[in-house]
Amino acid sequence: MKSQRAYAGHVLECIRRIREDSAAGKEAVFTSRTLQDAIVRNLQVLCESTQRIGEIHKHGHPEVNWRSIAGMRNVLVHDYFEVDY
Repeated sequence: MKSQRAYAGHVLECIRRIREDSAAGKEAVFTSRTLQDAIVRNLQVLCESTQRIGEIHKHGHPEVNWRSIAGMRNVLVHDYFEVDY
């Protein structure tokens, strides 16, 4: 089992990658399936990592809507046809 710090670090790394992949702008993302796939994959990993963060640590950050993040993960993994880029 990884540490809570490792999962938090993983979330931050996914955010960094998403920012990097989307830096060229909305039009570049909308015209590139490769960028779309990379961003969605990092969102999936980010969401999955947050589910492995313990409740005690989540309570320390009530400003984060943890439930919505979990819901996004479910959409990305199970209802991927519903993803609207």
